[in-house]
Amino acid sequence: MKLVSKDENMTGDTKNREQYIARVKLARENSGLKHREVADLIGCSREAYTNYESRRPMPQKYLAKFCEATKARSEWLLTGKGAMTNDQMDTLFEEIEEMWSSFSEDYQREINDYVKDLKRVQDRKDRIKDLES
Repeated sequence: MKLVSKDENMTGDTKNREQYIARVKLARENSGLKHREVADLIGCSREAYTNYESRRPMPQKYLAKFCEATKARSEWLLTGKGAMTNDQMDTLFEEIEEMWSSFSEDYQREINDYVKDLKRVQDRKDRIKDLES
């Protein structure tokens, strides 16, 4: 799903735009940075940046610098999917690893087999889709 258009502004329905704008604000707040600091780091005016948190989607040209400054993941920023930051992803992976190690070897094998089956099914669906196009 592409959320940033050629003219470098968020596209899509109003709800998606509002959610994107809200995530921009949340990422900045989570980072502890002030409006002026983010504006300076991404290279825009404070006034322009303030609009990106309230009315207007932040243009794509600022996305990489914004994510670097706030430690936000671009996937989360654009779609709301996954963890907001890489630190949260690291924590999630640690929790999964801890949970995995608590499973018996038989249960781990069962899960692995199930995942392999799911992968085979998805591969077949992808192949059928390719053949149909």
